[in-house]
Amino acid sequence: MQMKEIADGDDSRRTVLKAITSGSVALVSVTGNATAAGFRFAGLAYDTLTHQTAGAVSGNVNSSNNELSGSIRIAGYTLPLSEVDKNVNSIRDEYIGIFDDEEYLREYADREYPLKLNLIRLTEPERFAGTLSRPSSKWGEIGFYLIPQEDFKYDKTVRMHSRRQDWEESELNFTIPDEGLPTDTGSKRFVDDLEPVRPGVNKYPNSQKVELEESKSEKITSQAEYVDTGILDEKPWDGEVDNRECSYQEPSWKLAAGVTGRGTEEEDYYQIEDGNSAIWEFHMHFTQRPDGHLIADNCSADPEPPYGKPKTYQFHIEIGDNEVRDNLYFEDPVPNDNDGESGNDLLGLGFEFTDAVYGNIYTSLGSALYDLNQSGGADVDKRNQGEEMYFDIPLDQDPDNLPTGDTDEEVASVQLRVNNEYDSGTHSVVVHPSFGFTLPGTPNGGGLCYCEYNSPIGFNTAPKEPLEVEYEVKS
Repeated sequence: MQMKEIADGDDSRRTVLKAITSGSVALVSVTGNATAAGFRFAGLAYDTLTHQTAGAVSGNVNSSNNELSGSIRIAGYTLPLSEVDKNVNSIRDEYIGIFDDEEYLREYADREYPLKLNLIRLTEPERFAGTLSRPSSKWGEIGFYLIPQEDFKYDKTVRMHSRRQDWEESELNFTIPDEGLPTDTGSKRFVDDLEPVRPGVNKYPNSQKVELEESKSEKITSQAEYVDTGILDEKPWDGEVDNRECSYQEPSWKLAAGVTGRGTEEEDYYQIEDGNSAIWEFHMHFTQRPDGHLIADNCSADPEPPYGKPKTYQFHIEIGDNEVRDNLYFEDPVPNDNDGESGNDLLGLGFEFTDAVYGNIYTSLGSALYDLNQSGGADVDKRNQGEEMYFDIPLDQDPDNLPTGDTDEEVASVQLRVNNEYDSGTHSVVVHPSFGFTLPGTPNGGGLCYCEYNSPIGFNTAPKEPLEVEYEVKS
């Protein structure tokens, strides 16, 4: 059977990722609808940022000896589960597949991008939850859950499904398709369609600069010795979940993001000389972790504890609207594609910030890069010869690993080398951070809250406007 083409918002493509499972992730080649005998499941898909619905999900699924068979029908695609692999890095019973056959690919900026399925299996009774995405900031992500079909009523569920009110107040309108992945909630759209937030702290603080410890500065290899670090921009934001029909709680959270630069004996941290480069770090952490849950009050929290679990964090970074790629571009991302090791220069490098330098968001910052040993690998998409960079970093889903920025904790962070070929002026880079996590929830089956079907519900949280980070050319 020939499968029809699905639009995916507009269009977009890329070649494939890396191994995050045992050995490697299978590249899927199928030409028709995959079918298999098995229990029948049905459920709902939703955009993880706005929580608008994204159509029905259905599937025939069998599980045996850490392997799945059958198929899932979601967003207009039929995904054969015999081609997914168990993620041995996950603390959950999780499976991952990269779907790279022609009908799954979409093109953007002269690259082809596959579908990536993350699927979590839950038992007693058996049900499933997961996400579908592409490794690019062009697209948003959809989450979904599957429960036994006889207990799911699609029409009633859609009518009673709760959208996030905080995104209804956005300047942007969001259209979430029933077929294909949304582009309205991709980080790229926020950078393209909204005015960046101007720096909220002193543009170039003359107050106390922060010296690197000698033993830690020795870890960094570069043409110059870094002697201090400072804040180029920062931004806090918050989010919440509206009261759902299956829960009386309204979970909320608060985050902060910032960008730091390193100075040398010749250049301050906010300067880059003509023909030179600078290392910038991009940080993010929770100032208030997600609290509460979406489980009906008359239901037990088992098997999910009633608080959030980290899933992934992202940074979309690109040069400002008025900049020229030949004069401003990025190189040397850390981590890089499939980098799950701890041997890079930045890992474990501690910085201490004072209120005078960083405002009131970070008073002390732990290690500058989240420990990737349990994350299963990084996804880094470099486009237009370094004009754009997108990081997608999966995390160990232990609730204790939600980064808080406390002295003894860590932050979610990445680094880039920013190259400058301008000979004068002030120039800008635009940044859009986001963080993905799950909360335990009770899927609504059409007016009935099924306690036994508690499942992880996916959320993506991001500021409503991107940050704009500026530097000056040292003449």
